[in-house]
Amino acid sequence: MKRLRQWWGQVFDALRLIDHRILNAVRGRAIHLLLTGTDRNALNTLVEVVSRVSGLGVPPRPTRAQDTQNNPRKVVVSWGLDDLTDVQSVQDSVGRFRRVVVVVATADPRDSVCSKDPSVRDQPMDSADYSIEGTQRSLTAPGVLPRFRALDQLRQENSSDLLEISPADVLDPSGVLSSLADLLGSSGKRFRNSSVSGVQDLGDSRPNWHENTESIRRVASQIRLHPELEERAMNEGYAAASSLVDEKQLRRPVKRGTIIAFHTPDAIYRNEAARLKKTLDRLDLSYRFVEVTPHENWVRTTLSKPSWISDLREELKGPLLYVDADALVHEDPWPVLSRIDADAAAHVTPRGEFTSGTVLINDTEGARKLLARWQELAEARRDQDRGELEATGENGDQGLLREAVLESE
Repeated sequence: MKRLRQWWGQVFDALRLIDHRILNAVRGRAIHLLLTGTDRNALNTLVEVVSRVSGLGVPPRPTRAQDTQNNPRKVVVSWGLDDLTDVQSVQDSVGRFRRVVVVVATADPRDSVCSKDPSVRDQPMDSADYSIEGTQRSLTAPGVLPRFRALDQLRQENSSDLLEISPADVLDPSGVLSSLADLLGSSGKRFRNSSVSGVQDLGDSRPNWHENTESIRRVASQIRLHPELEERAMNEGYAAASSLVDEKQLRRPVKRGTIIAFHTPDAIYRNEAARLKKTLDRLDLSYRFVEVTPHENWVRTTLSKPSWISDLREELKGPLLYVDADALVHEDPWPVLSRIDADAAAHVTPRGEFTSGTVLINDTEGARKLLARWQELAEARRDQDRGELEATGENGDQGLLREAVLESE
């Protein structure tokens, strides 16, 4: 069956390729206009400018270029951040039958790591290394620096089908459309004939990163972790951070806390906990371990986790980092964790699954409310259990943590 599906896929792709080549022979080679960027806000503004060209069919939401292969239009438009770091896949798919023109909206990378989105209100969408993936809300998409490295690759190829749009360019929407018309040649007629009004509404209205205390703290922590961010900003022609703000503001201190873990009294888990303690002692990290009485089965035992974490949250000051007792700590985690201003943080897989093997719990009222709800859900599940819970993460504390987080959103 799998081979049959592969065969049908190959047949369908061959027919699609034939259709496009016939269309190209009749009307001239089609064009794929790929709008992308190193910066989220700048890309949104660029899309708004291009959307004002009548009849162009700009998608209302981000769309991967390879998902437009069945579109028969002479000029096809797609937009999204991720395609910048995957241009080769675009060439391998739509590039077989369309000329791919890439338009990249850029900005100061230090502004980019401060970008926010209404869908995730309480934290920046982009970091220097990774970004929040739009569908699963997990920090798994390429970040600001990988986007710039992808742009470097396009620049090195000296492509005549590349157009960069700076923040200053966007202030002149008509100029942007004129540049696009020049790039597209005869196919850019509708761009050249379009007029754009409301210039004052199109500019990126967010403040510069150095004009906001919250953004300065954000940039300071990102530069501390990724010095390349500052180097990139200067290489792109932006002023050094030290010339824009007091250097004291850039020296954001590391917030240190306590690493917490639990284990049952059996020899296996005591040995695991002892091994974890050795790695923490070697790094001179503070920790607190809790020995808990096991319940009837593994799932019921894990459901006690939010209870004792809540107790430690009330007892200890500063951030807490929960790790499973069979973990090993190889480096001091606090320089990285200090940049996280959220109430709590946990790993989310690309499939949207929460993992509770490592959880950061900051010293905030929001974290306490989340722990209280997590504990409430865990106790209810344990009280309702009649021995039918199977040993899976979703039955234990892990699935309930996800439920508590989604409720809080």
